[in-house]
Amino acid sequence: MLIKTPICDFGWSAPDFKLPNLDGQFMSLDDVRGPNGTLIAFICNHCPYVKAIIGDW
Repeated sequence: MLIKTPICDFGWSAPDFKLPNLDGQFMSLDDVRGPNGTLIAFICNHCPYVKAIIGDW
């Protein structure tokens, strides 16, 4: 198990991508880019941590 997490390099730019959203539509970086950056989380709906917050969405 990882005990010490690496420091994130906040200076790099994300590569362009096309990923399906929950509706099956494909989204690119340009579609989701925000004025202060973009955060994308890859989560799993059977994870206990995700289950604890999934009702808040």
